[in-house]
Amino acid sequence: MAAGPARGDQRWQVAGLLLILLLLATGAWRLQQSLIPSLGVIVVGGALFLRPRVVALLGGIAFVLAAAAGLAAGWSGAMTLRMVNVGLAVVFAIAASVFLEQRTQRIESLGRTQAAILASIPDAVMLLDDQGRLLQGNHGLTRLVPAATVGQPLHPLLGHTLADGTPCPGQCPLDGRMGRGPGEVAVDGEQITVDGRLLPVAYTQGRADEQGLVVVLRDVEARVVAEEDRRLLLAEAARNTEQLEVLRALG
Repeated sequence: MAAGPARGDQRWQVAGLLLILLLLATGAWRLQQSLIPSLGVIVVGGALFLRPRVVALLGGIAFVLAAAAGLAAGWSGAMTLRMVNVGLAVVFAIAASVFLEQRTQRIESLGRTQAAILASIPDAVMLLDDQGRLLQGNHGLTRLVPAATVGQPLHPLLGHTLADGTPCPGQCPLDGRMGRGPGEVAVDGEQITVDGRLLPVAYTQGRADEQGLVVVLRDVEARVVAEEDRRLLLAEAARNTEQLEVLRALG
C-alpha cells in the first residue's frame, strides 16, 4: 500500500475537485470575481486526502483557471490581491499535504512495528471489549484458541476452568471484565481446554482505554510440569536421606 494521506483510487475525487474548480472559474468569469479565492479553498480541502504531487497539480490548475477568469472578466487591482490569496492557499495546501503524508507514514511504520512485535510474542495477546468480544489478537491466540474470531465473544471458546475445577461462569478478565488490578494469576490455578485437554494458564490484564481490556494469556504447562518434577526430586532426595540414616543405624 502506498503511504500518504490518500487511500484507494483517487481518480473520482480528483475529477470531482476539477469539476468544482471549473464551475467556480466559470462563475468568477460570468458572475463575480470574488469567487476566485474559493479556488484556493478547494485545493486546501483536497490536501486532506490527496498526495502532495496531486495537490501541486491541482493547485497549478486552480491558479491557471483563476488567472484566466480574472483576465476574461477584466483585470483590476482587487484581482491581484485575489490571485495572491489563491497562490498562498496553493502553497499552504501543498505544505499541509506533505505534513499529512509524513505523519501517515510514521503511523503506518509504527503499526507495522507493533504488528511484528505482537507476531513474535509466543503468548496469546488479545484486546477485548467490555462485552468480552475479541477486538484484536495475535498468532499466539490463534495457537491456543483456533476458533477465536474477531467480533465474537472469546470466553465461551476457552473452556475456562477455575482453580477448584468448576467451569468459570464468566465475569472474569478472560470475559472482558477488569479485575482488581494487573497481575499474573496463580500458576496452579485456572485452566482452559485445548484439543480436549485441560491446559494450565496464567494471564495478565490491563485497561487499554475506556472500551478495551488487554489480556495476555500464557501457557504455563511446562512450568507446572517443571515444578512437579522439582517436588518429586525433593521427595526422592528426602527418601534417600532417610534410607541412608537407617543403614547407618543398622551399621
